[in-house]
Amino acid sequence: MLHLGIHPLLFALFPVFFLYANNIHQLSFRQILPVLAVMIVMTISLLLTLSFIFNNIQKAAIVVTVIYIFFFSYSSAYDAFSGRRFLGMIVEGHRVFFPLWSALSLLVVAAVVFALDGLELVTVILNLTSFILLFIPVSYVVVKKLSEPPKEHNDHTVNPDASLLAGLKNKTVKYPDIYYIILDAYGNQAVLNEVYGYDNSPFVNALAAKGFCVAPKSKSNYSLTFLSLASALNMEYLNYLTETIGEESNQRLLLYQMIKKNKVATFLKSKGYIFAHFSSGWGATEHNKYADINFRNGGISNEFAMAFIKKTMIRPFEKYIIGNSASQRVLYTFDKLGELPNICGPGPVFAFAHFLVPHPPYLFGKNQKGRSTAQFEIDGSVWSSKEDYLEQLQFVNGKVEVLVDRILANSRVPPIIIAQADHGPASSFGGCWPQEPTQYMLKERMGILNAVFLPDGAQKVFYEGITPVNTFRLIFDKYFGCAHGLLEDKSYYSSYDQPYKFVHVND
Repeated sequence: MLHLGIHPLLFALFPVFFLYANNIHQLSFRQILPVLAVMIVMTISLLLTLSFIFNNIQKAAIVVTVIYIFFFSYSSAYDAFSGRRFLGMIVEGHRVFFPLWSALSLLVVAAVVFALDGLELVTVILNLTSFILLFIPVSYVVVKKLSEPPKEHNDHTVNPDASLLAGLKNKTVKYPDIYYIILDAYGNQAVLNEVYGYDNSPFVNALAAKGFCVAPKSKSNYSLTFLSLASALNMEYLNYLTETIGEESNQRLLLYQMIKKNKVATFLKSKGYIFAHFSSGWGATEHNKYADINFRNGGISNEFAMAFIKKTMIRPFEKYIIGNSASQRVLYTFDKLGELPNICGPGPVFAFAHFLVPHPPYLFGKNQKGRSTAQFEIDGSVWSSKEDYLEQLQFVNGKVEVLVDRILANSRVPPIIIAQADHGPASSFGGCWPQEPTQYMLKERMGILNAVFLPDGAQKVFYEGITPVNTFRLIFDKYFGCAHGLLEDKSYYSSYDQPYKFVHVND
């Protein structure tokens, strides 16, 4: 068995499971299946082709493994040598490092091709090495999966309670279409003024002129997207999860399920609404199996596949592969949302669209054209580029104004439109998420855009400090005769490392 060339397949699977093991708290196993399938098919195809060329299965297997070692180690090698001397040259960007790394890999491949002896020993060593490497992440994944909390928690958090379905005044009323538009990391006017030195009042005034109420003192209930959306879409605070999941856990999959199968959409579907979901490119809001219609425009949308590409020799070309997909997804969603009244017929429709802008990467300039130098390294340091953030925010402003005009023009019944951020930006964090952030950090992160268009002049019920947890409580009470009442508006900070260690930060 050890003399068989099985190591290419093991080396092909190792980076997939390694990346999954390091992100298991936020990815479901099915998300890695397409990448696994591609790697298996590619490996078998390479082995068959090279075996035919070399007429030697062991040599073909070693060549494939060498190719994979260079292919998968590219990103780590680039980060290690960037700005330093490599093969006699200073590495300044992928244009220098990519050809150098490719040349080195070809030299090693050539050495293997012309080797005549010792292939059996090399095969045995590679088989053992690849098996040990793959065993480590696979065993970790198995242990983690076996130790996951039972799924019964979902029933407590995502199924509508009796009060949610009670109190409908008039079953024959023509319900308004509801658009829930999430603009990721869009800070409120105070944040933009104080932190970014930017006056956003022209956009706020333009919304007000169209009939919107913009809550100037609105804050996010939570500092992280998966907490904020789960809270808003289920109309409840999530602090009970500290006891359910544990303060030290960073498990996100339960929150992702709460976002997908949420109380708001479940209630509206029970009243005859069509649930239209728009692909975002981010795990929890990429696809929703509970929606009646899922809108997506093609391209790479699998979050794991995008992260996987960044670790390989495809990384220099990611802005063309991933960036084009991301920018086209944003433009597609803005376009289709405006057409929704015509697409879905007489309705009523509940549309959920999570835009990953103005959050980085910075795909658009203020002129509403794509950027040629988009940043795709999604880490805290990208927030430091305030100018790029503001340009993308201005792009969003222009698209939202046009979208609102199209929705209002195409709607048969005056709709409900909610344009809301999940949290604010994070330029003051400096790439880290402290357990005890400063007041300045909290003001930037928690202050959010929160604007709503309500039919029949009902904007007066939308008060200046309302938070997302109360958005649909207010709407359901006003338009569906429910009796939820409003919760006290509170904000909680937590870090990515300990998302369930909540700190009350209202003051």
